[in-house]
Amino acid sequence: MGEFDGNAPAGNSGQFNYALTNDGKPNRRYGDLLEADEFNGLLDRVESLLREMGRRIFTGDASVDPYRKGAEVACDFCDGRAICRIDPWTHPFRVLKKNPTALKQT
Repeated sequence: MGEFDGNAPAGNSGQFNYALTNDGKPNRRYGDLLEADEFNGLLDRVESLLREMGRRIFTGDASVDPYRKGAEVACDFCDGRAICRIDPWTHPFRVLKKNPTALKQT
């Protein structure tokens, strides 16, 4: 199946949730398995975002901009919330939404 799950039977890795179609392609009902070009596109996008974040930090932009995704907010998982100056009741959180074209962006 690949480097991550090479010894696992298809769809039963314990690590990833996936299934293959009869022709060996990723079954689109499962989101854990990507075609090689999609996976490489995802890696390229992550690298691009990390470089952009690094550039912004290097120029002095270290603003705090936590997210909200449904009822979940970044503050729920943050170790710094005891000393943070953000009021989760009044802060305008950055809303995350599912982006179906995220893999295609470069």
